[in-house]
Amino acid sequence: MQTWPLRSLPPADALEGYRHAISASHLPWDLVADHASVAGGSEEVVEHRIGPLRVVDCESGPVSGRRGRRQIAGSPGEYVGALFVLDGTEVVQFARTEVRLTPGMAIVWDSTVEAQFAVPAHIRKRTLFVPRDRLCDLGPDAVGAVLHDGPGTRLLRAFLDTAVDTVCGAPDDAATSAAVTATLDLLAGALDARHDRRLGCREQRWAAVRDIIEERLTDPDLVPAEIARAAGMSLRSLYELFAARDDTVAGYVRRRRLARARAELERVGRDVTVAEVAHRWGFADQGTFTRAFRAQYGVTPGAVRR
Repeated sequence: MQTWPLRSLPPADALEGYRHAISASHLPWDLVADHASVAGGSEEVVEHRIGPLRVVDCESGPVSGRRGRRQIAGSPGEYVGALFVLDGTEVVQFARTEVRLTPGMAIVWDSTVEAQFAVPAHIRKRTLFVPRDRLCDLGPDAVGAVLHDGPGTRLLRAFLDTAVDTVCGAPDDAATSAAVTATLDLLAGALDARHDRRLGCREQRWAAVRDIIEERLTDPDLVPAEIARAAGMSLRSLYELFAARDDTVAGYVRRRRLARARAELERVGRDVTVAEVAHRWGFADQGTFTRAFRAQYGVTPGAVRR
């Protein structure tokens, strides 16, 4: 167990000490906190270890923060976090999704995805950090999932209480291994129960990705990493989302660009050149565009112009 003794710090050092404790225990964050609220004496951060898992308890006043590219690049590893709000309220945002968490609720977040949070008043929360490779079987829909105050969530929370009290720091490797397995099974079970309450999660993610691609088809920087960032998911999750549809990111983007280019050629006819249309829809040159167009439609771009 590791404790950051924030309550014993002099008021002048409280804000910097709090920032250090949060970034050390919750991975790097760019934090914004009021000195007066942090110096009020309610802050406490305690980390427990269960094998490769970390359980971090945090109590604090008002604070907000974000994880951008810089903080993600500076992280010591890739984790999936399950954040449980025990008392108070926290607003979490991933890309286009904003969730307001109240006591009993939890959210699953990915350390490789940009995120923001805001705590408007005093809060007590617990975060379970799992190395990302230990959750590979949960699939892309797990990240961003909201766990409501149901039986599955309560069972996971109660087991973490027990594991922290009995297993943390214990020399019994068999007990620790069993606790890790049980924790991951309970998390998977809570996510399965949540699927019954939130139908079509994968389709919602697909719709968000599709909209992002459609809005930015003319953007030459529309690459998988940028699509994943805009959608608030990891690159791996993006690839898995397309693989589930027997498709690829690059293939889908290319087909959509060709479809929009064909529609423009049919609409404007000979008022624009094929080269202009190819450039507008993200193709490097007219030759590349023409070969892709013929492969998709069986005719040249010039043949569809009216």
